[in-house]
Amino acid sequence: MLYYYDMRFKLLLTTTFLVTFFVAKAQVITVGDIAFTSAKVSGGDGFSFVTFIDLCPGTQLIFSDMPWRDETNEFCTSDEEFVITFTVTTKIDRGTVVVYDDGSPGTVSMATGAATLSWTFANQRNNGFSSDGDNIFAFTGSYANPTFIAGMKIKDGTWMTGTVNCADRQHTRLPAALTNGTNAVYINPSGDGMRYTGTFTGTRAALRTAINNPANWSNSTNLSLTSNFTVTDIIQDPITCLVVLPIDLVSFTGTPIDDAILLNWTTLSESHNDHFDVSVSTDGSSWTKVQTVPGAGTSSFSHDYSIVDEARGAALLYYKLTMVDDDNNAGSDAVIAVKTKLEPSIQVFPNPASEFMTVVSDQLHGSTTVTISDLSGKTYLSEVFEGQTTMIPLAILKEGHYLVRVCSENSVSVLPITKM
Repeated sequence: MLYYYDMRFKLLLTTTFLVTFFVAKAQVITVGDIAFTSAKVSGGDGFSFVTFIDLCPGTQLIFSDMPWRDETNEFCTSDEEFVITFTVTTKIDRGTVVVYDDGSPGTVSMATGAATLSWTFANQRNNGFSSDGDNIFAFTGSYANPTFIAGMKIKDGTWMTGTVNCADRQHTRLPAALTNGTNAVYINPSGDGMRYTGTFTGTRAALRTAINNPANWSNSTNLSLTSNFTVTDIIQDPITCLVVLPIDLVSFTGTPIDDAILLNWTTLSESHNDHFDVSVSTDGSSWTKVQTVPGAGTSSFSHDYSIVDEARGAALLYYKLTMVDDDNNAGSDAVIAVKTKLEPSIQVFPNPASEFMTVVSDQLHGSTTVTISDLSGKTYLSEVFEGQTTMIPLAILKEGHYLVRVCSENSVSVLPITKM
């Protein structure tokens, strides 16, 4: 019976460990996760884009041809510009090309796969591009507070560097979050459209570079590409869509030392691991980043890491370790809870015991309750004592296995003991 109790207790500890280390993260779309791959500015306007990550159900992407003023960190507003919000309803696999054709109300198609998109217009007065030149941005968030993902400028000069005249809707500045040639592109078709015709297989970084190079585009009014893309360097969970970084995290621990917390973690191997973000929280919900620690890149060897953080005046702190790869993709978090002050531990000895049992409480002052019961739950004695230590006679107990429950103001512990 005692063996059964021990195994059950060990299973509880193991389960808690696993839950702690595999906390789910919501999908976050970041700059460069998609790229524009075609555009048509007349006779049925439209555009296409490729996604370099799996787009999960519920994910929203916003597209607009409004100019970006930049000097005031805002869009130019106009009833004649469009804002389209796409909401993913079924997972879209990375490498998929999504095509939008303007119309009433417009159509969305994909080269392969059964996934579908739901979408709405935030502005329906004019959903097309100007045939004299235009732009399009992809972003998340909102029109008033955008997080830019990709950009494209079409015809009539490249990105502006001076003052934007919002009455001239053909020109725009490039938002500071985007870089031409990396996650934005300027194309200048001789006709009404162009599409990407370069390589369709490679890493995300290589594909972004190729797609955002106008030398890899050709004049065409056909928005559909010849194939989807094969992205070779990203791993995502097939069910949750979360990015899974190829890093083996062996341990993550926190130890209070005076008025500080020593954090240690060990990896067994790492692949394309750029850095770790370490964050702290007093409630396990609101997080503050305290330090960024460089990773080992790609390594098949074990690596040990450690940092010291201040105790912050809280009795309990939560620490989150986030692994980030060299394309700024964040993996799952490891989270631990750390008591900021070491406390005396509860002790029961000797074990096995014959005539007496000594109980050491984890507090110097105040009352502690000790209860002894058998494995079926039957209670044999209960005692309340003041201070840190008491000695309890065991003459009432027969030989066998028992559980000692020690309740103090600080904690509750249940420990096994054997009466001889």
